[in-house]
Amino acid sequence: MNYEKTRQWLDDHGVILEESFYTALNNLAKDYKKTNDLRLLEEVYQKLGG
Repeated sequence: MNYEKTRQWLDDHGVILEESFYTALNNLAKDYKKTNDLRLLEEVYQKLGG
């Protein structure tokens, strides 16, 4: 994967490189929670982590 494709993937998934990893992950988890009608962020992390 080249740099442009990597940047595009990050942009498509809402990852902003200026954000810390924790902030980016937390924002993605909140979006996932909303779109999948989950009540708690813990439910999101359980789905992602198995």
